[in-house]
Amino acid sequence: GLDGVDLLILVDAGAPGRRLAGTLRPWLEAGGALLVLAGDPTQAGDLEAGVLPLLDLPAPVRWVSRAADQAERARVVDAGHPMLADLGEASLEALSAARWWRYFAVPEGTGRVVLAADGGAPLILEGRQGRGRWMLWPFHLRRDATDAMLNPVFLPLVQRAAARLVASGRGARLATVGDEPV
Repeated sequence: GLDGVDLLILVDAGAPGRRLAGTLRPWLEAGGALLVLAGDPTQAGDLEAGVLPLLDLPAPVRWVSRAADQAERARVVDAGHPMLADLGEASLEALSAARWWRYFAVPEGTGRVVLAADGGAPLILEGRQGRGRWMLWPFHLRRDATDAMLNPVFLPLVQRAAARLVASGRGARLATVGDEPV
């Protein structure tokens, strides 16, 4: 089971099998925290059949693939979102400089878009499932998909995402250099 798991991160994991799906939904509804990074173009069917229903998101998804000179930039949708709040103007500008060439365009359904591509597709989508929280990042971190991981704001963004999920949406204290992990 998932007892004692604070945050489950699925990276291009395909569709959860029947047994895992049967465990994931109750765990998430009971207060679990799930971060899904899904950007493998061969897993579109798995995303539609397994992950989106788990998060109560509609299908279909569309694979977006652009030439290097046609990259989309990230657009901060909600600068006041707890994950982005107090990052500062310079950090938000740096985040907006990240480029995407390949990602899944996922319908937002009842999710909240935090970051979107120029074309409007969510790049960071979050939502609730019962008492639990989830985030979907419909891209992978390969250099041929995005340069987001090279952005100076990327690691703080990942840390803030994890803290938000684990704290079930409450403001979470972020770790700083020298802090003892708990």
